[in-house]
Amino acid sequence: MAIVENRLKAWIKRRFEPSNTLKLGHKNIFILPNIAGIWLLLCLLILFVLGTNYQNNPILLLCFFLLSFVIYIIHSGFNNLNGLSIKLLPVSNIYVNQELLLRFEITSAISNSNASASAKGNHLNAVIDKKVYRLKRESKNSNIWILALKPEQRGRYSLPLIQLRSEYPFGLIKAWSYFRADLSYLVYPNPIASNWQLELKEVNETGDTEIESTSPTLGERNFDGIKPYLPGAPLSNVAWKQVAKQPDSPLLLKSFESPVTVPVSLSFDSVPAQIAETAISQLTSACLELHDDSRPFGLDLSRGSHISSHINVGSGTEHLKLCLEALATCK
Repeated sequence: MAIVENRLKAWIKRRFEPSNTLKLGHKNIFILPNIAGIWLLLCLLILFVLGTNYQNNPILLLCFFLLSFVIYIIHSGFNNLNGLSIKLLPVSNIYVNQELLLRFEITSAISNSNASASAKGNHLNAVIDKKVYRLKRESKNSNIWILALKPEQRGRYSLPLIQLRSEYPFGLIKAWSYFRADLSYLVYPNPIASNWQLELKEVNETGDTEIESTSPTLGERNFDGIKPYLPGAPLSNVAWKQVAKQPDSPLLLKSFESPVTVPVSLSFDSVPAQIAETAISQLTSACLELHDDSRPFGLDLSRGSHISSHINVGSGTEHLKLCLEALATCK
């Protein structure tokens, strides 16, 4: 059985090239009866044998009527998929325990395309690794249909082979095709908050040297003195105690030094967890916290003499994505 499945998968890979779009037609729609359809065909065969053996015209008439009904079902099932254009929209990276939402735009090449595609989409299911998923419409009268998956482990993944299947109109046949997406996505570790980096470590601009530091953390402001009030300055910085002592004197402002921003070097030694997966999750949370504080940070995922990944100090959205990718793919 495994040999047959492997040969079938190899044939599908040769027949369906990886692409984010698929147009259904005669060359890529397959139709077979399901269990109920097989029983119906078996009943037809028995009726035909009985009607022929006993020369019973009413039974033969019923047999031919049911046969024409089966032919109608086959044509309806094919026409339900024929002409559909399916496009996979861009996929966003997610965190562990989040749903991966695959958004498909389904349109029809026949007349009244919006209505036709909307109606046909109601009958589509997705089958992945023998598990059936229901496509859900994004909103009423929308041509966007959503397939929700839930990866359980971090890492970089390619989208699996998706079988798009319909049992329209009476559930007696199954018409299907295959969708091989040319797209990959990342599953980031699940962030776990921790008391990371209890002793801050300064790093130089190249991100090499680590020195223990007791410098103020981001957001702390040192009092610098008193200066005359400037129009437009926030009232929270007004020296109200001086105003209370000398009500007739001009307003004065408290002056502060610029906030101290100390670059941070994150590593497995920066988090309390000893288990690797938990430590990676805690490092993910630390990266998100530092990014939210607009604080520069670096990431070193070295383990002994083997360097898995090292990212120099930086900041910004692209730097965060680079760090999260390193954490997601860390071995």
